Amino acid sequence: MALLSGAPFDDPSWWLLSNGRCQGTRDGNDFAGSRRLAGTHLITPKQPGWMDEVDKAIAVYKPDSWNPNDRRPACGRRNSQAA
Repeated sequence: MALLSGAPFDDPSWWLLSNGRCQGTRDGNDFAGSRRLAGTHLITPKQPGWMDEVDKAIAVYKPDSWNPNDRRPACGRRNSQAA
């Protein structure tokens, strides 16, 4: 099984894969005859309209998983487990 995801930018037209395209790839499961590809749904908390996007995803795409991304680089995050 594979999970397809993308990466958000401030301008959604620059996203590597749109949420619709990620979810649309699951059509290949019908062709394969089994579930082999899952699609994640990117959400961008703190961006205008992000909750509307969540509502749309639930109603239209029915994502397999969620990828909340606040667009902070991973190297800038603090590791709470660090000693």
